[in-house]
Amino acid sequence: MSSFFFVYDTVTIQTARNKEETWQQITTGLQHSLDHWEGGLHASGGAMVPDKTSWTLISFKWKNGNWRYQAIEDTPASLFVSDISQARHKMNRTEFNQATTSLGMEIARDGSMDAQVSRLTNASTLWASKMASSKLGGPNAWTALMSTLWKTLGYPLQATSLTRVECDKIMAPGISQWLQSMGFCRNFLRDLVHNPIGWQGLGIPHLHTTQEIVRLQALINHTGTGSYTGLLYRASSENLILETGIGTDVLSLPFLDLSPLATNSLIKTSWV
Repeated sequence: MSSFFFVYDTVTIQTARNKEETWQQITTGLQHSLDHWEGGLHASGGAMVPDKTSWTLISFKWKNGNWRYQAIEDTPASLFVSDISQARHKMNRTEFNQATTSLGMEIARDGSMDAQVSRLTNASTLWASKMASSKLGGPNAWTALMSTLWKTLGYPLQATSLTRVECDKIMAPGISQWLQSMGFCRNFLRDLVHNPIGWQGLGIPHLHTTQEIVRLQALINHTGTGSYTGLLYRASSENLILETGIGTDVLSLPFLDLSPLATNSLIKTSWV
């Protein structure tokens, strides 16, 4: 896998070919890849936009069996790209934990969802403020919620790993205002808010439940089709088996028992 494309967005990847290859060699290889890609764009009348281009180096430092990401100061390196006039520009480099916007998502290379949670919470808060100043109520408030805010919150769910607490935080402003617009108390029991209408609830899907359903659907749909996404799912599963040293169905084992054995940015390790 050398790169990902979506319309005019491109993500180029350069990985170590073996455990002896250094981050300096990887950076040199990435510059060659960029020059090659950039040459193809120029030949076809296109060009890269330096202001909208950034890169991140993922490198690890080990000590006493524990690892940590290396910051930019630990791995000083620069990459360069050319604009439409062939002027050379130094690319913006981001830290491993710094999120960048891609296809409407805030993506941090260490998997942190903090920036994405902030983005979605702000969207929920903005929607709530606009609803508070509107005269929409009843069925119109329902339609406004499901056709606007819910579409915004649901868009990135296939690629997120939000916790239930984070989902509650994101939904809180929007749900509170929606309840008021519908004529309910804003502190209406949330279990009933998310209960199906047939079970005396209000039928509002929960963001966390929807996220897990969407991710399971993607796993089922892609794994058996031979798509690139399916191949990535299979590769990740094989890496998990190799890393944990468990030659069985790892997905059937307790997550909390298994997770410390796998490389996971959410599992904090001490570093002195």
